[in-house]
Amino acid sequence: MRILDPTFKGNVLRYVLQCFLAMLIIFIVMLFDEAILSMTIVASLGASTFIAITMPHTNSARPRYLVGGYVIGASCGALMHYVYQYLVSANIQVMGHSPHILSCAVAVGLAMFFMVITNSEHPPAAALSMGLVMQSNVIVTALIAVASIIIVCAIQTMMKKWLKNLL
Repeated sequence: MRILDPTFKGNVLRYVLQCFLAMLIIFIVMLFDEAILSMTIVASLGASTFIAITMPHTNSARPRYLVGGYVIGASCGALMHYVYQYLVSANIQVMGHSPHILSCAVAVGLAMFFMVITNSEHPPAAALSMGLVMQSNVIVTALIAVASIIIVCAIQTMMKKWLKNLL
């Protein structure tokens, strides 16, 4: 059983540099966004950066999928945030539970549906939709998340000719 990827030995520098680039991107994004972003949104951006930098030549790493997925995920999350706020203010429970359970589930389901029908599937953006449901500053956070993924895409696009799929 192999522990290391067989291609790692001949490409150590590439692996190190691409992972360093991903770290640098997250550092830059977090410098601007640390006061607003929740851990769910940070996690979705981390996963998206992983995809963009370690698998730059796959569909999931294309700007259409990254940005499109985030716009859809942010929109569905924001929508369900307001539905959740309404349910809480009306003191409505769902099967004896807080409405956040249903709101989060619907946010993910809607995001998946719209990503699939628009051919812009990006799994971390579904996590974004769920994370936005419980945000207090949902519009600002959604805009920052979309702006952050645009930064990731811009850096990936500039570096793409030097990046190789590591997976």
